Amino acid sequence: MKWPHRLNRLRSGGLACLLLLLCSCSSGHQAFRTAQMCVRDAQGMVLFIDEMKSIATQEKMEYRDGSEDTKRGLEIIGDAGARRVDGSPLINILVERRDGPGVTAVNVSLPGYQIALGFLLGANELEAQQFLEKVVKRLRQHWRVDVLPSGSSIEPDQSCK
Repeated sequence: MKWPHRLNRLRSGGLACLLLLLCSCSSGHQAFRTAQMCVRDAQGMVLFIDEMKSIATQEKMEYRDGSEDTKRGLEIIGDAGARRVDGSPLINILVERRDGPGVTAVNVSLPGYQIALGFLLGANELEAQQFLEKVVKRLRQHWRVDVLPSGSSIEPDQSCK
């Protein structure tokens, strides 16, 4: 059954939000802010992944790439999000410190090279806010990053291909 256009938009952005929520639950941290961005192309995706690894190293955090596991899981349940029709790789990355803040990055059910970021609270709200600002500032050196108001959800950006 085909989803009507409005429901399909809700499903697309909703799945990305759900995955951000699941990542935050599995890490034991509560998500407190969401952002979205577009890395434009395959080269941008490689640079983004390198930036996330570098942030993890500089902040003495753990970098975990669950992209392949997520892709296999989506294939098992037959979700179309596992197949990226535009050739962009599926990503599900977590950068975190056990007792501190973190960030998840996913693009499941989002178009092209759009990425949803979920910032994790950790034990200290001020530290989490400072981490969010540091990560956003760094990523804005390369791309436009929109930090969403609390309670907002990711909107698929069809121009991000």
